[in-house]
Amino acid sequence: MQGMTKLVLALALLWGLSGVSCQSQEPRQPLQDGTEGMSWIQSGELPGIRYFPAAAFISKDEVLVAGGYRGVDEDLRDSVVINVATGMTSAAPPMGQARHFQYACRLPGGSLAFVGGTVGRNSMEIFDPSKREWKLQSEVPLRGEGFAVCEVPEIGVAILGGGNGKGHGRTDAEIYHAQGDTWSSAAPMRTGRFGHSATPLKDGRILVVGGHTEDRDVVRHVLRETRITRDCEILDPRRKEWTSVQSLNVRRSRHQAVLLGTGEVLVVGGYTSGSEVTDSCEVFSPQSSKWTVVERLPQLRGSFLLSQLPGGDALLIGGIEVNEKGESSPEDIDEVRHTYRFMAASKTWARGPKLHRGRALFSMAVSESGIFIVGGFAPTPTTSSEFLRVR
Repeated sequence: MQGMTKLVLALALLWGLSGVSCQSQEPRQPLQDGTEGMSWIQSGELPGIRYFPAAAFISKDEVLVAGGYRGVDEDLRDSVVINVATGMTSAAPPMGQARHFQYACRLPGGSLAFVGGTVGRNSMEIFDPSKREWKLQSEVPLRGEGFAVCEVPEIGVAILGGGNGKGHGRTDAEIYHAQGDTWSSAAPMRTGRFGHSATPLKDGRILVVGGHTEDRDVVRHVLRETRITRDCEILDPRRKEWTSVQSLNVRRSRHQAVLLGTGEVLVVGGYTSGSEVTDSCEVFSPQSSKWTVVERLPQLRGSFLLSQLPGGDALLIGGIEVNEKGESSPEDIDEVRHTYRFMAASKTWARGPKLHRGRALFSMAVSESGIFIVGGFAPTPTTSSEFLRVR
């Protein structure tokens, strides 16, 4: 247990969850109930412990869980399919390359792209759900780490920014065209960044928000001033051009962002400096190209995930609570079972359905019928999964 706790702390440090300070100490307001029509059900178990796999729905009730990390520098190639309705687990073909921390994106036509992973892994694999086959792409223009990967409707996938390995952000923008199985370069971003978010808008453009522009030099171990930006810009993937939009009210990096049913983008939490985490939230309107500060998080957390709900609201899931002194304890992860629902119409938070088990650093897949989460720490590694079916 002690060794595993040290591993959790090390991973928490990697994600910026230890040694933090708290930006907000205002009193919390009572929450309305937002659980109607939603409940978590316990689903299948992974055949073994794995950290940071990628997960994606391959049918209405089936989720593919691919890759991951077993510890002691052991990346995994194997994949499993979990039926969220029955809890049954079955083996799937292994990936071409072992990897973890990869991104899963849905391509036009229904195939899945698993991009990057395992710092320095410059490849992408495509999974065909109908044939249950993998195709490895060895030529992928990935550079550095901390880049953002985003689905591009009717086109494919965009890879944006990332670190250069020396503490600075890149401006690269690459687009994968699924129909021709080719890559093309867009104009460079106006601000080099890593740890940013990239969210597809309803009109097909991509909103890029915040991120680090400069941080510790991971190669030479030269301590640089941490610089986090408020800058935001929008990519038109067809014209391959960027447009600057209004900056955030609060600079942030390693935050979460999600498209709401209203067409707006909700941005939650993140880091405002090298060690300060915020509970502030903002909403971006594509119509006005402006940001609005909205109700802050009901509970300060790190390492949570954010998903759109069927119907257009958003749900904050899991994570590690950070108290008013900026302290976090991995041992308390299992106590963080509450989820929070962001009501898109009123721009307020409500209580969401409670998890069977709190967890952090887990994986998630989303479909039209609900949300699937698997693995992570609670506070020791868990092989369990849960499915939120929305009626």
